[in-house]
Amino acid sequence: EKRLRRAARRPEESLEDLLIKSRDQAEALDYAAGGDSDEVQVAFETFHRAVRQAFEKKAAAKGRLSLEGFEPKPPMAAFLVDVGVKRKAWKSRVFYVLTKLLELEAWQ
Repeated sequence: EKRLRRAARRPEESLEDLLIKSRDQAEALDYAAGGDSDEVQVAFETFHRAVRQAFEKKAAAKGRLSLEGFEPKPPMAAFLVDVGVKRKAWKSRVFYVLTKLLELEAWQ
């Protein structure tokens, strides 16, 4: 578990790298939270970090543009909802991510 946490925490990664990585991880899970719990956690945490990083004050404008251009939005949104439903312990974190994404017109 500690290894997984460390894998999800790489502050040197750019926002674009985090978005690509999270997309690839969620895609490997078929955008479903019913798979391996560790893999689901890593995929969600990577996207969560990307969203947090995008909304930091120092990167807000560029970060929001990166999130606006992120694709595929519908499967990733479905993955986030699935995580929130199937992983009750992460519900508040999922809510945070979805709330932030809905601040962006492209995600509405």
